Amino acid sequence: MSDHSIIERLETLGRRLIADQMKAPRAVPLVGAAFDGSLATRRAWPHVGPRFHDLPRVLRSSPRIPRRCLRIASITRKVPLARHNLFVELRFIEGAFVNMHCKSKESLEALHDDYPNSFIESADWVPGDLESTHFIDGLAIMNIVEDPEGYLAKTKALVGQRRFAPEVLRPRLERMATSGDRILRESRAKLADGDLPVSAAHDLARCAAQMWLESHSRIYSKKEQDALLAEVTLEAKAPRVHELYRATLGLDVEPARLKSILGPISEYGIASI
Repeated sequence: MSDHSIIERLETLGRRLIADQMKAPRAVPLVGAAFDGSLATRRAWPHVGPRFHDLPRVLRSSPRIPRRCLRIASITRKVPLARHNLFVELRFIEGAFVNMHCKSKESLEALHDDYPNSFIESADWVPGDLESTHFIDGLAIMNIVEDPEGYLAKTKALVGQRRFAPEVLRPRLERMATSGDRILRESRAKLADGDLPVSAAHDLARCAAQMWLESHSRIYSKKEQDALLAEVTLEAKAPRVHELYRATLGLDVEPARLKSILGPISEYGIASI
């Protein structure tokens, strides 16, 4: 199956699900809906088939949370920009992995009203939790499907114009540098006690990569940090940075060996559908 046909299949499924959501009877109507992540950028992963992708972000005005999603909602609400989240619904539909983020209109209003701090504060959580950063980036690239009041278009324009504005970028970089410095100090202390902090090394690599990408005004979905870091470090004539990143995260593995490692995961995914 070609890249184009995979994307078309997923978009068709997503638009149908969104249409069902928009017309379903409810006390408070939906504000709108859009694709985000790799489907919005049209960079869905063809080599894993059409089963895994991001789809779609649905914005609600009602605080109702389905019982089956309470635990997920309680976790995401601890993160900046997720205070008004409702829930994340994950399920398989027609052989595709559907990831539906249901948010309230208040979450977007906070983004507008609290600017620039609403764009800055999530940098404190890098690299431990990039969800809020991915939320902002998702709004900047979202492919709007339903937007009766034009609210999503207004939000997309705001984020696109201000994501890397000077009053946003510099404070974000400073906070990420502070976070990285803290992780480094804690790692050295653990190492002195004979504890090798492998996860901390991963966090530092991801934090440094995030700083590189934001410094070069790159917006990406969760799966694209590696590829885009390769791009920006090559532009900066510093490809060694990307090599170090891959080595730190254990990504510098021969393709054949990586395929053998991931094989059981792929088989599990197929068996679960």
